[in-house]
Order: sequence, then structure tokens, then C-alpha cells
Amino acid sequence: MSIFQKIFSYLGIGLFIFLLARIGIFAVHYENFSSLTFVEVLQGFFYGLRFDLASLLVFSGIPLLLMALPFRWCTSQWWHVALSILVFFVLVLEGTLLIGDVIYFGYVKRHLTNELLFLGKDIKYLVSEAAANPGYLTIWFGMFFFGLFYWLRLSKVKVRTGHFHWPKFILFFVFVVITGRGGIGMKPLAIVHAYSSGSSSLGNLILNGVFSASHSSLSVPVERQPISESQIVTTLNFAQDFWQKPFPLTQKNEPKPGESNNLVVLFVESLTPRYVDSFGGNDYKITPNLDRLSAEGWKFNRFYSHGQRSIEGAQSVLTGMPSVMGLPTIANLSANYTKNCGTGGGERCFDNFCQQHSARIISGTGNSRFYRF
Repeated sequence: MSIFQKIFSYLGIGLFIFLLARIGIFAVHYENFSSLTFVEVLQGFFYGLRFDLASLLVFSGIPLLLMALPFRWCTSQWWHVALSILVFFVLVLEGTLLIGDVIYFGYVKRHLTNELLFLGKDIKYLVSEAAANPGYLTIWFGMFFFGLFYWLRLSKVKVRTGHFHWPKFILFFVFVVITGRGGIGMKPLAIVHAYSSGSSSLGNLILNGVFSASHSSLSVPVERQPISESQIVTTLNFAQDFWQKPFPLTQKNEPKPGESNNLVVLFVESLTPRYVDSFGGNDYKITPNLDRLSAEGWKFNRFYSHGQRSIEGAQSVLTGMPSVMGLPTIANLSANYTKNCGTGGGERCFDNFCQQHSARIISGTGNSRFYRF
């Protein structure tokens, strides 16, 4: 077997893993892709190869290039076994991430992004979830050791350099660079390119969790120019004493005579509909009050999030203005958020708001309170 035959067999195995993940997302979450035609589905799988190859070569391109170096000592078994094991663990990490992406997609209807940066805060939860599902963990370890056994057998296959190895190495180097960038354009391949057709369903089929997670986690945050208080007053045509008011954006609505309607808006933080029985249908019995309200009122089961963070949803509900990518949310505006919510933030936010509007606590334990206006 030549060196390049072994290298491209590794890439073929990697592409097969990504293909299985794309088939898994398409099959498990078919309702999110049911609007696509047969031709569009084929396009999604075909164009997805570009993102899959980029994801593979960005992380495994260097060890594969080291494996292909045109020197005699690079054909030794210890060199190939060491680099092959490194490539194997890269594929294991990417495969595990792809499995998590299939599961995650079912909750938020999108691929993984920079959530990986916060995994350190959820180690105890992840360990508890793994302990609660020993069957899945056993299958994962079984597949890991089974794959490692056959991977070691493949890595020990003797290789030869063959003729014209230098030109082949140069061509392979160019292939790794171009494919890792996603093309020969001025800008490298990015998440937004998956959605160039304008169809979110097709974009989600093209994209993979490794690409979206790595690019979102490693991307440089956008630097925004600071805005002075005087600029805000001038731009938004506020009163000159705007910043001297304790709660500048709050308004008191005087009720009209004869009206007695009472509207209560409940914000529930970080609660997936899976755990609300009236939505998920899993009979967990952990949200009896929400289930009762759902049974007695209207239930909107086609409600879509206006952003990836809770504050973006709160902004949409409170102001009627959805979050716009690239623009700050109400959490970034001191006039809106910090003065309404107080410097404490968090659970103090709603408390301060209620107290300013003469709300009365009717019940509560610990940090949970129920108000009547």
C-alpha cells in the first residue's frame, strides 16, 4: 500500500462518519427537512462534502501531511502508527461531537455553536447524564475499542513511497490547504455559506456540528464602537434629563374605567418543552402548574425562538423588536437594562421591576416569588 492510499483511506473513513451523522439528522429530525424536494436533499448531501472535508482537514491535515513527508524514515512503522493514532483520536472526538449534534438539533433546531466553551461548567451534569444512561455509554466504549482495534491493524500496514513522491506530496499539500479553507476564494468557508440558498432547512442539512461548533468557538468577537450618553440622547431624540431619571424607559399605563382584564406574562429560564408534559408528552410530572395553565388556555406549539440566548427572547416579548445579528440587545444598553433591572441583575431584575410598579408579593419561597399587580 502506498502512503497516499493509506491517507485517503483515513479520509474516506472520516467522510463516512460525517455522512452517517448527516443521515442521522435527516432521519431523526425529518420534520425539519420535509419541505425540501428530492433534488434539494441530494444537493444538501453533495454540498455538505465541502464542509465535511474542511472539518476533517482543519484538525487532521497536519498529521496526514507529516505522514506523507517525502523522506525515507517517514515510511517507518512507528512513525505511521503514532500519527495514525493521533488521527484516530481526532476522528473519535469529531464523531462524538457529531452524535451530540444530532441530539442537540432536536432541542434547538440548529447545529452546535459556541456551547462547547461552556462545557466546563456542566461537567457534573454531563457525568450524571452518562451515569443515568449506562447503556449508551457502554455502546460508545464498545465502538471505541472495536474501532481502535481495527485502526491499529490498518496503521501497521507497511507503506512505500513509490515514484514521483515529491510532486505527489506538493499536490497533496495544496489539496489540504485549499480543502481546509473550503475553496480558493478570498475568504475561507464560513457558516453563512451553508445558507446562501436562502433556505434554512437546506443550510442545516449542508452544515455539520463540527464545522459550526469550531467556527463559532474560535471566531473573533465583533468589536463595536462605544456610544456616549449624549449620542444616545441625540440619536433617539430623548429628553435632556433622560439619564437623570431612575427608570428612564418605564411607562405607567393608566387603566380605562370599566376594564378589569389582568394579563400575566411568565418567563421560564432554560426550560426545554421536553420537560413540560403538555408540550413534550413525556409524563414527567414536574411542571403541574404550567400543564394546568396549558390545559385551560391556548397552547402555541409553533413558537420559534428569536435568538440563541434568553435575553434575546425577553427583548422580543417585552419590546416587540426581535434581536438583529450584529446589533446589541437590551442587555447591552445601560438605559434599558441595567437601570430597569438594577445593578444586581439576575433574579433582582424582575423584583425591582415589580416593586417600581407597586406589585405585591402573594407567595414565594427562596428566590421564587409570585407577584400581583
